[in-house]
Amino acid sequence: GGVELDPEDFDAGPFLTSLRDGMTPQAQERTNRLEFTGIEKLGTVFNDKGRLQQVLVNLISNACKFTARQAQPAIKLPETGPMAAMLKKLFGK
Repeated sequence: GGVELDPEDFDAGPFLTSLRDGMTPQAQERTNRLEFTGIEKLGTVFNDKGRLQQVLVNLISNACKFTARQAQPAIKLPETGPMAAMLKKLFGK
């Protein structure tokens, strides 16, 4: 009864850019602006693209719902530190 994953290699930059573009109308409903920084540095990642998209859509959707109007929910990828190490493990590279 576990979750089945279907990992594959894919370019994270275009994947996250497409995700941001798809979520922008929801952010604009509350006059927010989504900002993604550092995504171009991820390169190719090995992950379940569909599951990752589902998790990020839920995360961004909640950020848009619960962030004050005219705010700027952001995904910023750190280059160093424990969060950077965790993201490298998450993205598999």
